[in-house]
Amino acid sequence: MSDVGLGPGWWQASDGKWYAPEQHPNYRPPAPPPPSAPPPPAAAQTVFHAQNASGSAATAGAFLSPARPADPPQTVPPGWYPDPANSSLNRYWNGVGWGAETQPNATFAAAPTPAGLVPSPSNLLVQRSDAPSGRPGQLREPWKVVVLWLITFGIYGLYWQYSTFKEMNEYSGQGVGGVLGLILAVLIAIVNVFLIPAEIGSLYSRENRLAPVTGITGLWIFLPIAGWFVWVVKSQRALNRYWQDHGAVA
Repeated sequence: MSDVGLGPGWWQASDGKWYAPEQHPNYRPPAPPPPSAPPPPAAAQTVFHAQNASGSAATAGAFLSPARPADPPQTVPPGWYPDPANSSLNRYWNGVGWGAETQPNATFAAAPTPAGLVPSPSNLLVQRSDAPSGRPGQLREPWKVVVLWLITFGIYGLYWQYSTFKEMNEYSGQGVGGVLGLILAVLIAIVNVFLIPAEIGSLYSRENRLAPVTGITGLWIFLPIAGWFVWVVKSQRALNRYWQDHGAVA
């Protein structure tokens, strides 16, 4: 009861006083809220989890975890394997495709053809867009390269650099090639000091093989006198080994 209304629903009686809504003769209390649903019993929860772990496991897994990617195909290591088109020959597999080099099968230990790599006649040889010859380069004795370089006062060195770049380019279809290599040898010789071992190393790397020389090998040139000998010998030996692995003979 109050002398003034205190909010919505307050009413004034005949005595002039204000009363709360609950005190009105026609007041009806609001209906109580409906009771909340009880939680499922423990048995029902057990059945749900059992079903989710068995019959619905695949469906739940599809939404809760990403699909497992397919296993990558296994890589066959580079090496000589029996030629699928001619059992009397071995053909070199470079880790990506069949090479053009072959050798008589009798000179190599028998080895199974890599599984899944039997090519059709149309793709037996590795097709390169720049059409390299695939012929290995010439084997050169490192000490002969050094001696000829010295006694010709560097003229043989220009020929050696031209031939080295030319043979690598013709074999792989990559690299600067003989002409540009010769121009660099004449105008900016220091470039070839790093470029020659870098291209030799790339021949190995493209076959997933450890490169015995890289562009860093050119740093030997900064060692007075002996550094140049080391650079020539290491580069020519690495190149000889690569050519021999691909069928070159002395």
